[in-house]
Amino acid sequence: MGIITMHDIVTRFLMPRERATFGDFAGEKLRPLSVPIEGVMSSPLISVPPEGKVKDAVSLMRENDISSVLIEERERCMGILTKRDLLEAFIKFSTVKERRRVEVQFAGDYDDIDAFQMSHIQSDLDVLAKKLAKIYEEGLLVVHFKRIKAGIEASEAGEASEEAGEHFNIRMRFITPQNVFSAQAEGFGALDVFERVKDSIERKIFEEKVLKREKRRKERGHEREP
Repeated sequence: MGIITMHDIVTRFLMPRERATFGDFAGEKLRPLSVPIEGVMSSPLISVPPEGKVKDAVSLMRENDISSVLIEERERCMGILTKRDLLEAFIKFSTVKERRRVEVQFAGDYDDIDAFQMSHIQSDLDVLAKKLAKIYEEGLLVVHFKRIKAGIEASEAGEASEEAGEHFNIRMRFITPQNVFSAQAEGFGALDVFERVKDSIERKIFEEKVLKREKRRKERGHEREP
């Protein structure tokens, strides 16, 4: 006849704009535990056949704003598929090799960069991400591109600057559970500016690595002292 899930409880009792309405309870102050199930359950039931595809179930959940679908065959309930099931399946079938420990994200005006420069930037970031993955168990590398529109400063720079490329400000942040490293640079030519930012953040990460190594060495030295 219907289904009641945590989603139903939240939307009808914990969210102020939605309340269960059934018979004499409409408009009154509700006592959740005494409300008839029929007034809380979701219906009609949304179902998929056992041979259905996962993408079909996901589409139904999104279209109907529900957290689960029934698996139905010949008008019989064969099982239930929830968002949690989908998440657990995704984690199970994702191998360690497929999951990069250091993720790379682009933000800002990177669509304005020509394909040649962008391919070099992506290649350099892949190499950098692999280096960082050897040092840190996990991290997020975010690169933000901002194209600076031509103005008085750009026009005063002359034709030589225009030949070098468009004016960009690029910020890079590497976020780990322990630290946040950041660097930025500005100039003409996205690739040139990116290389300067990349070199800067690599230098900061290397310096931090050296400091940690020295700290561990000193701590071991203190432990050996009588």
